[in-house]
Amino acid sequence: MKEPSFATDGLSSQAAASVLRSLQERKYCDFDLVCQGHSIPVHKAVVCAQSRVFANICSRRSQRAAPISYGIPHSDIQTVELMVQYLYTGKHTYSVRGPIVSHDPSLPISETRMIDNPKYIRNKAAIVTVLSAHIKLLDLAETCLVDELVVRVVDEFRAVLSHPDYGYCFMALLEIIPSVYEQQNSARSLLRKECVAATTAGFGPWLTAHGSHRQALDKLLVTVPEFSKDLIDSFITTKQHPVKKQDSMSKSEMMRQ
Repeated sequence: MKEPSFATDGLSSQAAASVLRSLQERKYCDFDLVCQGHSIPVHKAVVCAQSRVFANICSRRSQRAAPISYGIPHSDIQTVELMVQYLYTGKHTYSVRGPIVSHDPSLPISETRMIDNPKYIRNKAAIVTVLSAHIKLLDLAETCLVDELVVRVVDEFRAVLSHPDYGYCFMALLEIIPSVYEQQNSARSLLRKECVAATTAGFGPWLTAHGSHRQALDKLLVTVPEFSKDLIDSFITTKQHPVKKQDSMSKSEMMRQ
């Protein structure tokens, strides 16, 4: 069968706007995502193309005339809404902008003078909210097998931790690490690596300048032993300058002596 000539073309802005409008007005929807007693109507053509789980559900029940529903019991309605935002627009409420940069060791130093400042406290709380939302969104994206969203969430998580524009906060990082290590999905190792990298980037003499930071870190190392192990492993596996080994005598040479 010959494919329509427009099959490989992108949607026009008018068509995309119509799809989003029908979603907001709950029109022409044929698939419901159910969570915490709430139902979010969506379009199979949009969500099934991006989620192998949704595609499998819809293909098995394609003969049913009634709208298909899929329950998501192990998440919350806010996280499901973030995923739906991404499936329709390619971004979500907590999406970040700008390039993803390496973890900058100089960023946390200014915290030593601001930890009791109300503005700093509000900033830390805001960063914890954003990072926590990404942790839950990653778990949902992996559960629903939305592969591109998994990659995007990990990239955005790194951006929040490493980009100066998003107000790097060492204490916020320490606060969310327990949640990262509680995750049971297979992508948890990706977030763990980002947490370890961001933590080690913040190491330095500045940590002794304010007891609260060091105390929080020491407490975390005790309460989350897996994180302690990963932190140690990161130092062990760090590439160092190769050490030239002295030539050892062969076994035959040793026997001759």
